[in-house]
Amino acid sequence: MCLLLQVILALMYVGWRIRKEYFMIRPKDTPKGSKHVLSYSEPGHSQLLSEKDLTTSLRLLPTIQHPNIAPTIYASFNGTGAVILRPFFPDGSLRDIIYKAKPTAPFMKKYSSRKSPKGLGIVEIRHFGRQILEGVKFLMERGMLVGHLHSGNVFIERGICKLSDIETAFLSLPAFYKTSLSEFKKIQSREHEVVYAFGLILYEMGCGCMMKTPAMVEVSSACNPEVRALLESFLTASALKSGLPSVEQLISNPLFAGVETSSEKPQLKVSSKLKEVLRQVRETEEAEMLEMARKVGQVKKAEKDKSRQISKEEKAKRVREQWRAEKAKNKSMSESKHKTASSLPPPAPAAPPVASPAPPTAPAAPPEPPAPQQPQPAGQRGALLSSIAGFKKGGLKKAQTNDRSAPKV
Repeated sequence: MCLLLQVILALMYVGWRIRKEYFMIRPKDTPKGSKHVLSYSEPGHSQLLSEKDLTTSLRLLPTIQHPNIAPTIYASFNGTGAVILRPFFPDGSLRDIIYKAKPTAPFMKKYSSRKSPKGLGIVEIRHFGRQILEGVKFLMERGMLVGHLHSGNVFIERGICKLSDIETAFLSLPAFYKTSLSEFKKIQSREHEVVYAFGLILYEMGCGCMMKTPAMVEVSSACNPEVRALLESFLTASALKSGLPSVEQLISNPLFAGVETSSEKPQLKVSSKLKEVLRQVRETEEAEMLEMARKVGQVKKAEKDKSRQISKEEKAKRVREQWRAEKAKNKSMSESKHKTASSLPPPAPAAPPVASPAPPTAPAAPPEPPAPQQPQPAGQRGALLSSIAGFKKGGLKKAQTNDRSAPKV
């Protein structure tokens, strides 16, 4: 098949993949106002399909007829990458509608921030959710590889959802939410991956913004109670640990069960040989998912043990540092007190008390002049001194005492 294409515009960074390019083109055999989108993407590093099987799988895309799957005009593999041609949807993707963004604007400009997020109405959420589940169910029943489901790959045409970019599963490219998948051990199959991705879309439709954590932590108060209840049943951390529902169980949920579906008969024929190849690829990918979850669990356990060990050592270190700080503080206070006491000047002597003035007294009489002493003769003085020097206590006579201190009766 040879196509003559006219490039209208290079859509720079319109998607989140760096190695995927988009062009707005017009086939020359179509009316002047018609627009199409041509995409080119290289296979992933862990490509599982051979070039022959990949080419065969891509050729199936133009043969898919389903009201909830975007039509593919042309798909081929040129040895280095996949070339896909699809119609341009002026309304944009489901994410463009939620964010009220221009479809051809760069990815970061459209979705990097939103000041006042607002979700869709409950009627739109019910219809869009059921249509997405119907498209996924059809592909799974035909044995196709299903993955890379997010609101940017769901286009809206006259109020009807159409799944797109199905070829990314054949190219073994990493999913938009791959880092989140490895956080949960219960996500062990392609169906679990699709259900988890659908939960992210449902959250986005209900809350008006993308979920920023692997598991749902909180829901906006503006979210519809029915939508909140369904999200809490399988998207919270505790619910993800217990397991995920199947696609059939989500379809039978009261939120989507009463929605009318299209009566158009879908068509897709896949050979038994290709079904077997795709089954083997699916099993290999699921085994890789389990291995990745096991490795992530080992890393988390090692980090947890290391944090416990560090916490014990850190606790002992903090006790030592606290003891040293208290010791240094006490020493500093002691030195400060000693230094303060030695630097103080000696206390000043107390001032003598001020005596009250005595009352005036009469002038005292002048003292009498001392009587003149009579000189003693030298002989008498010597005799007195010799008598004193020769005094002996034993020479005294005993005296009798008459005690009269007793009372008289």
